[in-house]
Amino acid sequence: MPFFKDPSNALHFLDDVTYSRLLPAGSLQITDAEASIIRNPLSVVKQEKLTSLQDNLIAAEHATITVQGKLFPASEEFQAKVSRTLNYIGRGKPLNLTNAWRDGNAQPVVMNATLLGQIEDAIIAQGVAAWVRYWARYDAVNAATTVEVVNAIVW
Repeated sequence: MPFFKDPSNALHFLDDVTYSRLLPAGSLQITDAEASIIRNPLSVVKQEKLTSLQDNLIAAEHATITVQGKLFPASEEFQAKVSRTLNYIGRGKPLNLTNAWRDGNAQPVVMNATLLGQIEDAIIAQGVAAWVRYWARYDAVNAATTVEVVNAIVW
């Protein structure tokens, strides 16, 4: 695959080098690796990687958790429900939690303040771990000096 770079650093591709006479004066044939760098400058590759890492962070923060052998969602909505309920109970208000909660498999759960606290703790721990992982990779992306190094960074 013959790639060419013209004097303004624009990239050109030709099916056949015999047509190179049609390129701007001073164009030079370059390797596939050199063409890749022009097509994917480091700043663009870094931004794409950071966007991908952010997507992974959100997924990791909201992954299903297991508490007392039961699966629970870690969605923003579920977190808010747990938090509101703990707040309500913490203010000394009576609350009948019978038949009000289900686990991630839609099975009834006998909910109480202890289990709610354990769920909240598990969600927080999962979120903290996700953020630690994200920032380590964020820093690695920003420190990277080549596209290859950025591409080697995975969630």
